[in-house]
Amino acid sequence: MKAIVPETLTFEADGTCILFSDPNTRVEMLEIAPGAIIDAHSHKEQRVFVCFVRSGGCQLFIAGRLFRPQAGQTFEVEPGDVLAFHNDTPHISRVLLTRIGFKEGDKVPLGKQWNELELAKKA
Repeated sequence: MKAIVPETLTFEADGTCILFSDPNTRVEMLEIAPGAIIDAHSHKEQRVFVCFVRSGGCQLFIAGRLFRPQAGQTFEVEPGDVLAFHNDTPHISRVLLTRIGFKEGDKVPLGKQWNELELAKKA
């Protein structure tokens, strides 16, 4: 047994810390800095569970809907769903990502800016 304390983890420059990885599954902690945006993307095959450990009020765009999750909320992202994050707060957000069917190169960037996603949602 190992207790995982986000404040003691070492995050890469992109805000990720891999906690577990095997050929089919990856679990990682993602730290989203204040003001940071993770561009819109989808995944070809993998299913991702997104659990907000510390929300800080970060916005989540998923499958055409906009959320402002609180700590403890979890979302399932199915293959092909559009996913993006915008931390428009002065607080760090931490997210636990569990990727089922993980494959390198599965991420598909969509080339849309955050404001384009919001406009598409309102249309």
